[in-house]
Amino acid sequence: MDYGLFILGNGRRGYLERTIASWTHNLIDMPKHAIIFDDSGDQGYVRYLEKRYGRDFEIVPIPDNHIGHAGAIYYIFKYLKTKDVDYFLQIEEDWMLFRSLSIKEIISVLKNNPDVIQMRIPRSIWYNPEYYADLRDGSLLRNHLMREGVSWSQQERWYKWRGPRYYWTHNPSVFHRDILDESYPQIPGHGKHELQFGNLLYKKYTNSSVGWWATNLYDAYITHIGFYDNKLLSHIEGTEIPHLPWT
Repeated sequence: MDYGLFILGNGRRGYLERTIASWTHNLIDMPKHAIIFDDSGDQGYVRYLEKRYGRDFEIVPIPDNHIGHAGAIYYIFKYLKTKDVDYFLQIEEDWMLFRSLSIKEIISVLKNNPDVIQMRIPRSIWYNPEYYADLRDGSLLRNHLMREGVSWSQQERWYKWRGPRYYWTHNPSVFHRDILDESYPQIPGHGKHELQFGNLLYKKYTNSSVGWWATNLYDAYITHIGFYDNKLLSHIEGTEIPHLPWT
């Protein structure tokens, strides 16, 4: 059950360092391919990535004509087609894994449920004055399950879900390489391309569903660190990490 892991980042060094350290520590199954896609456009930062992580990751700068999240994903999908694995774990540079996780167990479920286009790894709740859904509903998963027009069922170790909004996410998740054959929209605007791609999949695959890797509505494996904690970041930048175990 080989799989590929890829991380998309745009130059937030401190975020990336914590993200890589947490996934390295908590992933039970190591990937066959590990890739860092960099969307910063900063050649100096690329050199830093190659020096620090080049032994353990393939470092792939996003070409200038694909910079921006939508363009980067479009480029990544085409690039991943060259890899000889059937499943991919996608991560962005600001998502930490805080408990043990087996990707092979997820892949086993996906193999037995080919209608599931993506297995999402649920995150812990957060507080944002502009986004209170997590606190109101108690968890991200419960928020999705309670939306209007949603159908869902609880399985042994996961939830099967189908709904018209956010049918695809670039938050940490596992998916089959067949998704790479879909045409990814290159449109500007935060989240709009993600919504559009999800709408395409939702309408095209009428018998499909999405999985959530959770044993209960409040389960969580990851946390989002996309907030401004410059004092902490400046403290940890430049520290060394040990050799990663999958090489």
